[in-house]
Formats: sequence, structure tokens, C-alpha cells
Amino acid sequence: MKIKFWGTRGSIPKPGKSTIEYGGNTTCLEVISGEGDEYIFDAGTGITELGADLMKRYAGKTLDAKLFLSHKHWDHVQGFPFFTPAYIPGNKLDVYSGDADVTKEDLERVQRKQDGVETRRITKGDLTDRLTKETAIITNKNGEMNKAKAMFQYQQTKPYFPVEIKQTGAELCFKDIAEGVKVSNGVEVSYRRMNHPDGVFCYKIAEKDHAVVFATDYEHDSNASLVTEGNDKKLIDWARGADILIYDGQYTPEIYEKKKGWGHSTYEKGIDIALEAGVKKIIFTHHDPTSTDEIVKDLEKRAKEYLYQRMDGRNHCCLSVEFAKEGSEYTIG
Repeated sequence: MKIKFWGTRGSIPKPGKSTIEYGGNTTCLEVISGEGDEYIFDAGTGITELGADLMKRYAGKTLDAKLFLSHKHWDHVQGFPFFTPAYIPGNKLDVYSGDADVTKEDLERVQRKQDGVETRRITKGDLTDRLTKETAIITNKNGEMNKAKAMFQYQQTKPYFPVEIKQTGAELCFKDIAEGVKVSNGVEVSYRRMNHPDGVFCYKIAEKDHAVVFATDYEHDSNASLVTEGNDKKLIDWARGADILIYDGQYTPEIYEKKKGWGHSTYEKGIDIALEAGVKKIIFTHHDPTSTDEIVKDLEKRAKEYLYQRMDGRNHCCLSVEFAKEGSEYTIG
């Protein structure tokens, strides 16, 4: 199994001379199985560069790939309208998202569309009467609409974008998957819900005896003094024994104190979690848009110093620490 980072930045793209080493594109991770199958995680602006590369690799051939979305915040989907393989007839792309609960807002939106009105509030009785019917439309029980499709359909709507999702040339299949369900095709992909505003799906990609855990946009439990005492135990259990834990390291410990609840974490908490989970390597990603290459280098230095302190000054440790660079590749197994 091979992985490659095509986007490592968080929140907004940050291209330029000051981010050329670690990258300025927003989140996109490519995983290629041992059999050569293509898996993509998140569709930030990094997916545009991946798309260009896939066009070269699959020249004269059809692409059959799977795209998994960690959540629907814009920096994780904004690159998809410019993902060239999606416009090529004959290509096939399965798009997966975690199965989100149907909310009252969702029901109201569908009802407004059906009734042909701009605004409409559902009364309590009306909501109860329509629940079963509307749920069937919004969730994966009906192929016309689900959460995965909605993320892209609303983004590619006129006048905000000239090409609607239904006009793409490739065969797109949108699927909501429940927590714990495994998507298997030689590689097994499944997720656990984790802590982030509006929620985030933390994916585990497993092949034979090896695993990568993709925990972007994860916020640690700030109410617990130790990672073993609070909600971080869920991630520790999920990542246990993984070859690589990809973890959100957007903030320094000092900045995090001012941004609690924003949905991101620090290198200190990431290392604490990785040590408890017994992972072999932690790679920090989702770099803050204000962090230049020099700042990220300093964070990497501080992270390694923190690990050294945690190991009581021992140089040899089972955990390796890196900060993701756009274009960096890793082979597992």
C-alpha cells in the first residue's frame, strides 16, 4: 500500500513562496492498494493536482476510483469541481461519506423544493407526518439524494459554478455508509465519528496486516488532563497498532488555548495519542494557512523535542514524527 499527500493545508489554500516546501493546497490524500486500486481521501484543492496526474497515468484507459470524504467543510470539497477525471466519459468514481443524521433543516430544504416556495417552517405535526417520506429522499435509501451527493450538488449549483454535478461525464455513484461498515475491495475502509464542529469521519485504511488512520480535523478532549481519561480514548482504540496515524496538527499548544472548540489539535496531543495507541509513525497535517515553511519546520522540531521529553531523554523510540509535505510518499508493507 502506498500513500501520497496532494494537499496538506487547512482552512484555505495558501500557495506561494512561503509554503513551497510543505505545500499550499488543501486536504487530499491518495492511497494505492497493493493491487493498484485507487482510493482518494478528501477533495480539497490538492485533488486538482492529483486529477492531472491521474490523467497522465490513465491515458487511454478508464479510471475506477473511490473517494471518501471526512466531512463537508469547504476546504475538504472545494477542489472537486476541477477534478478532471470526473468529466471523462467511461471513468467511474464512487463517492462515500459517513451517514449523517437527517436534521430538521434537511427536511425543510426538501419540503421547500417540493412545494416551490422560498421559505417554509415545518410545524411539529407536519414534521412527524412527513418524516418517513422525506428521510427516504435525503438518505441513501433512495438513490436520488444522500449526504454524500448533497455536498457536491449544492457546491456545483448555478450561479456559483457553471457546470452542475449531473453534467459531469464520468459515472458518479454517491453512497452514505454507516459507522462500522467496511468498504472492502482488497483494502478495507471504515470510519469512526470523531470530534469536530459538525462532526468528522476518521477513516482506517487496512490491507492485510497493515493500517493507516486518517484523523484530519480532529480536536482532542480539552477537558481531560490526560488523553487516556477523556474522549480521546476512542481515537486511541481506533488507531491502535496502526503503521501510520495522520493527525491534525494545525495549532501550537499556545495558539490552541485561544481556539478551543475550533476543531483542531496540537503536536503534543497527537504524540500523546500516538504513544498510547502504539502506532509506528505519526504524520501531522492540516497546516494552518498562516504557517510558513519556517514555522512548520519549527513545529516539527518542537514536536520531536516533545517526544524526546516524553521518552525521558531516550533517543530510540518506536514512534517516528513527521509533518506532511505536499508530494511526500510512503510505502507500507
